[in-house]
Amino acid sequence: MKSTHSSVVRSWLVCMVICAQGLLFVPAAHAADKMYFTQHYINDQILRANLDGSEGEALLTGLERVFGIALDLTNEKMYFTENKYTDPQVHRITRANLDGSDPVVLVNGYRPYGIALDVAGGKIYWTDQSGDIYRANLEDGSGVESVVSTSGPYGIALDLDGGKMYWTDTDPDRVARANLDGSGVEELVTDMNLDTAIALDVEEGKMYWGDYVFLEGGIIRRANLDGSEPEELLNVGTGDTPYGIALDLFNDKIYYTLTGTANSIMRANLDGSDTETLVTGLGHRYRIALQLSSPVPLARWPLAVLVLFVAVVTLSLRRYRTVM
Repeated sequence: MKSTHSSVVRSWLVCMVICAQGLLFVPAAHAADKMYFTQHYINDQILRANLDGSEGEALLTGLERVFGIALDLTNEKMYFTENKYTDPQVHRITRANLDGSDPVVLVNGYRPYGIALDVAGGKIYWTDQSGDIYRANLEDGSGVESVVSTSGPYGIALDLDGGKMYWTDTDPDRVARANLDGSGVEELVTDMNLDTAIALDVEEGKMYWGDYVFLEGGIIRRANLDGSEPEELLNVGTGDTPYGIALDLFNDKIYYTLTGTANSIMRANLDGSDTETLVTGLGHRYRIALQLSSPVPLARWPLAVLVLFVAVVTLSLRRYRTVM
C-alpha cells in the first residue's frame, strides 16, 4: 500500500512538472525577441531593437534606399532589398547574419521592393518595380523566374501551408493572391488606394494590409483570407503611411511602421486597440520583421502534451481508487 501510495505521489508530481513547464510558456516576450526594421532617405540602414523599442542598434549602415526585410530564423539570416533609382548597380537582394555581419549579394539587376521567404522550399520571393513578382533559389540567388506579371506589386506575404502568395498592388490598387508558382491569380479586395505592406494570420484566416487614402490618411485594414469581411482597424492620420506590418501572434499584437510626419514604429492589439509608440526618429521607417522565440502559450499547447497530462491524471486516480 505504501508503494502504491508513493507511485500515486510520483504521478502527481509529474503532473505538477507539466503544469510548471506550461506556466513557463505564458510570459509575453522572451529576452531574445527582437524587431528588425529598415530606414531610408536619411542614413539608410537596418536596425534592431527589443519588442518594446528599447536597446536599438544599427546592424548595417551605408545602404542605398533599403526597402524590404525578411528573416530566416532557422539559419539565423536576414534578407533585404535595395532599390536606388539613380544606380542600377544598387538594385539587389542581400543576405547577412542576424547581427548584420557577412553580407552577400544574391540577386542583382532587378528593382526589388517587398520580400518573403520559403525556407523549407528554398526560395526567395519578391515584388519588383518592373511589375512582376519573382522568385529565386534561397541559397545563392540563382534560377530567377517571373511567377506573376502585374503592374505595381508592393508588399508580399506567403501562406506556405496553403501554397499561396498574397500581395498588394498599387496599379491596379488591390490585394491579390495566387499559387506559389504564380498560377490561379485571384483579386481579393479592390477599390483600394495606395496599398503597401501585407501580413497573414493563417491560423485565424485573416490578412492585414496598409493603405493610404487621400485626405483621410494612412489606414490599416483586415479581412478574411478570401477578401471577405474587410474592416478598418486603425486610421493613423493624414500625415503618415503604414509601409510595414508584422504580426506577433503569440501575444496578439500588430507592429507597424509609419512614414511621413511621425516616422515611427507602433504596436497595437490585433483588433486595433491600445496603440503604443515604440520607436521615433528621423529616417523613414519602412519594412519590419520580428524575431520571436516565445514558446506557444498555454492555450496553444501541442495536443500531445495535453494528452500526456490527462493520461497521467487518469492513471493516478485509478491507482488511488485501487489503494482505497
